[in-house]
Amino acid sequence: MNALGGAAARRGTLVKVCGVRTPADARAVAAAGADAIGVVLVPGSPRLVGEATAFEIADAVGPGFPCVAVVTANTMPAAVREGWSGPIQFHGGEGERTVACIAALRPRWHVIKAIHLADPAAAGWAVSSAIGALLLDAAQPGGGVAFDWSAAVAMRESSRLPFILAGGLTPENVGAAIGQLKPDAVDVSSGVESAPGVKDIERVRRFLMAVRAADAAR
Repeated sequence: MNALGGAAARRGTLVKVCGVRTPADARAVAAAGADAIGVVLVPGSPRLVGEATAFEIADAVGPGFPCVAVVTANTMPAAVREGWSGPIQFHGGEGERTVACIAALRPRWHVIKAIHLADPAAAGWAVSSAIGALLLDAAQPGGGVAFDWSAAVAMRESSRLPFILAGGLTPENVGAAIGQLKPDAVDVSSGVESAPGVKDIERVRRFLMAVRAADAAR
């Protein structure tokens, strides 16, 4: 299983397009060449979808394509907790024990934990056995602002987990980010949108091209 919960490994940096809000966008993003999509079920997010829509989006891309449910432990919908078959990304202030307990109830899940560098628990998550991959995000997820990637080099080197980079990535800067941190995967949301939650498929394609170009230069 790869960093995004896909069944097969692929050479190069994997790409997850997060904040997908419609089945049509999900199909278009998958057709453009992304490796996974994400649906946000965190209250207050401008990219929030209802649980029924989340399942419709997952059905739109089919069981072989990772559709990641982005949740917090305290607000995870019961339908997702009981019936989601794709990867789960915890994006709140959950502690390791909480995540481990929830994941133990659903061993089929590929669990991703999102953190940011200012989190006092960040170093512990980097070597945690409770999760399948670590996602390093900006302090304000979905805000479209990149952080200082050089500050994450030490964590990247110390992590024993597949490493996913997020936070303010765009078609214009993702190549530099890959060159500096060499992540296993990158996660983009606002950087490929025309408005919050509205994916611009041409920007998705440009983002993917930039990732492939960065891989070729490594």
